[in-house]
Amino acid sequence: MKTLPVCTKNARVVLSAIAFYILCLTWESTPAAPTEAIITNGVTNPVQVRDITGIGVRPYQHQASIGDSATCAPQCRLTFPAVPAGQRLVITYVSAQLDATSSPVLEGADVTLFLIRTGPGTNISLPVTFYFEPGDVPVIRIFQQNSAAHTSLIGLLVGHLVPVQ
Repeated sequence: MKTLPVCTKNARVVLSAIAFYILCLTWESTPAAPTEAIITNGVTNPVQVRDITGIGVRPYQHQASIGDSATCAPQCRLTFPAVPAGQRLVITYVSAQLDATSSPVLEGADVTLFLIRTGPGTNISLPVTFYFEPGDVPVIRIFQQNSAAHTSLIGLLVGHLVPVQ
């Protein structure tokens, strides 16, 4: 059996003792209490702050409804207010109450987004990303297969308006 030189054994003992000491210090120490920061920046060196309230982003939430789907079948349209001049509408969420056989789409500016049901039932509730430019009129168009059904149709668009640069 090969034996290690004495200096190597001593080095292992010393390193083990140091590791054990550090471990004990770490184990027993408690985190320091937070300290208060005092900012002394003056006019020549101001603290940089971004004003997110002043950039013009405004929340958007509008609902449209049709009381009786038999009055508009087979193509019912839930029409929302036109996007204001100088603004872009970013839709982030769509929800709707429909007939079980209805097929909804979100339309605007020659673009169509099919709103697919994620489960059984008459409602949809989906996160989306869909843009409307100034003057566009958002529409949820619903293909109402059962024209004899007297279903109320309700749609909700949620998002925000952003200034157009």
